[in-house]
Amino acid sequence: MNRNIRQQILLIALLPMLLAVVLLDGYFLYSRFTAMENNLVERAELLTRQISSSSEYALFSGNAAQVQNDVTTALKQKDIAVVAVQDVSGKMIAYGGEPVDDVERQAVNARASVGVVLDSADSFWVRAPITALAIDMNEFDGITGNTAPKILGHVLIKMDKLNLKQSKWEVLWVSLLISAVLFGLTMFLVLRVSSRIVNPIKALNHVVRSIGEGDLDIKLSAVPVIDELKELAQGISEMAKQLQSDRIALSAQTELLKANEERLNEVINTMPVALFIKDAQSRIMLMNSACEAQWGVLFANVQGTDASRYFPPEQVVDFLKKDKEVFAGRKLVDFEESVWNSEIHENRTLHTFKKPIYDGRGLPLYMICISVDISERKLSETRLKQLNEELETRIEEATRELRLKKEDAESANYDKTRFLAAASHDLRQPMHALGLFVGELHSKLTTPEQQKIAGKVEESVGALSNLLDALLDISKLDAGVVSPNIVAFPIGGLLTRIARDYAPVAEHKGLTLHVIPNDTVIESDPILLERVLVNLISNALRYTPIGGRVLLACRNRGAQLRIEVRDSGVGIPESEQQNIFKEFVQLANKERDRSKGLGLGLAIVDRIARLLRLDIALRSLPKRGSVFAVSVPRQVAQIAETQLSESSDISTEDARQENEFDNLNVLVIDDNPLVRKSTQGIIESWGCQVSMAASLKEVKEIHARGDFDLVICDYRLPDGDGIQIADWVKDDFRHQPLFILISGDTSPEVLQMVNERGIQLLHKPVRPAKLRSLIQYLLSQKP
Repeated sequence: MNRNIRQQILLIALLPMLLAVVLLDGYFLYSRFTAMENNLVERAELLTRQISSSSEYALFSGNAAQVQNDVTTALKQKDIAVVAVQDVSGKMIAYGGEPVDDVERQAVNARASVGVVLDSADSFWVRAPITALAIDMNEFDGITGNTAPKILGHVLIKMDKLNLKQSKWEVLWVSLLISAVLFGLTMFLVLRVSSRIVNPIKALNHVVRSIGEGDLDIKLSAVPVIDELKELAQGISEMAKQLQSDRIALSAQTELLKANEERLNEVINTMPVALFIKDAQSRIMLMNSACEAQWGVLFANVQGTDASRYFPPEQVVDFLKKDKEVFAGRKLVDFEESVWNSEIHENRTLHTFKKPIYDGRGLPLYMICISVDISERKLSETRLKQLNEELETRIEEATRELRLKKEDAESANYDKTRFLAAASHDLRQPMHALGLFVGELHSKLTTPEQQKIAGKVEESVGALSNLLDALLDISKLDAGVVSPNIVAFPIGGLLTRIARDYAPVAEHKGLTLHVIPNDTVIESDPILLERVLVNLISNALRYTPIGGRVLLACRNRGAQLRIEVRDSGVGIPESEQQNIFKEFVQLANKERDRSKGLGLGLAIVDRIARLLRLDIALRSLPKRGSVFAVSVPRQVAQIAETQLSESSDISTEDARQENEFDNLNVLVIDDNPLVRKSTQGIIESWGCQVSMAASLKEVKEIHARGDFDLVICDYRLPDGDGIQIADWVKDDFRHQPLFILISGDTSPEVLQMVNERGIQLLHKPVRPAKLRSLIQYLLSQKP
């Protein structure tokens, strides 16, 4: 296995040759020896047949001399040692040759076969029968084909193998000589051919060794003739050139690395934080000057040790325990610890970071540690904690004062809301009666002038009613009792109603109102969203001069539908664009013309938008106009248009199908005779039968057994309220009538109780058309 390449080539070339020569020689010798033996046997058998043939007549006639003569003649043949002729009884007739011992004679006679009857290393015996044809003398036709031969005796010949052995040796030596010549010639050729491979390989080996020893300038003395070796030589030369180039680059990098290492050591030593490195046995391998100052020891004194003699025993135990935990955790850890400083003889509080490093097998190598002295910071934290405690005490006192002020502000705001509700109620009572009387008056006037005057009165009543409605809406939104009913509906119906209701208003003012149709399905409260758009359209129409344009259009913006109200009005300065959403702010109504409202429209828009979680955007330039935009969630799937409900108390007047009220039995309950009379008049003009009561007691005494279809009740009564009436009607009336509560009280408590019971509520003043529309709606919903 350790032979050189020349020996390997010789083995590779000669072993197959040697094996082939041995096999061929063996085959040749075997074939040759077998042929020689077979020739000797065949010659012996031929000779026995010749003697048998020549001795047939002599033996038949009893001429023994002739037989002996044949035997003597046969002995002259080569390799014949003995010739004997026996009769059929085994009697020796003739004999010639060397004497035969009794054992060999008995062995030959014991075998009755013909051919080779006995074979040994030095000789072999061959037997052949002496036969004669038996002739029947009684047959005159001669010998027939069926005549059986008659055995007269046997001829025995002993053949000597001495000459055969000599011939075999001669053949063997000739064969070996030829093989040796071929083997020598082959070795000569192999050596000549192998030198063309071995010598270049030795040269290449020398070159490679020289390259390995650093001699990259060495060259091959001669180029190999064999292509593969030539390519290998070229590759080695290129490799030497590349290695030389790499060595130059590596030398430069080594110098650079050395310089970087020096700079790194300098940086480590000048670091403001302590850095030290421990091996897997927690022995100090490296530490910088900051660490020396932090511990109060020199690196030379602790290098290769665990520095246990410079720290208290309990700290050393804690250090070793944490080091084991860090190596076991296999990740960066940080913690605070107390470390003794041997120079100043006191414990310092350190924030330490430790990162374990492992080898390729996952075994720990070393640990990089950085410590930051946070003793001063901890002291500052203690002081800061004391200051924080003092500050918290002050904050609590200030919070308590702010809470009291907030409660006072909330109380004032609540008082303001209650004041608005009470003032609104006191104003609604006469307005309610006035509206009902005007409605009844319309049905009784006949001349156009009378109708015109009544129309002006109704217009004034409507304007005043709108102002009160705005105050009521603000009060309800501030009370938080308005709950949005979010449904999916196409916006097309809402746009159609706005176009239908406000086109006459725009035309009356000399403006152009353009509403672009859109059937996108959106998700919102249809009533509240319509109020937002109505207020924006009203503002646009109110503050756009004659000849101007107002546009209501929708645009898809991803998952949102952007609804825009554009006008060419007076515009809004940028400095006032946030103020217009406050209560009672009217930039273009400094003279406070109440026909232009109270300045609550945009405040209501802002509150509803926050309630519905909608974004309101405004772009405006003075004398150029304004754009108000509302973004509403859009639903992709087309949904059938949802019917607008009357669930919200901030409502617009929808056109409803008129129902006949003939013979409808109605109970009107109100403590104000004027309101009772006006309500009776307008309802009777619709064909209803009206009964009236002024108090809860009167209702229970007079109408306890009444059978009414509808009850219209005021909220404030002398001995109770409308909520109590509704509860009593629900519990005691045999037939449950429809129930409408009319109130001028906008307090949150009243609105909350109405919502909890599901009572239909109308706020004073109630327009006759609105009351009629609600009655028609309730009748249509009744089973």
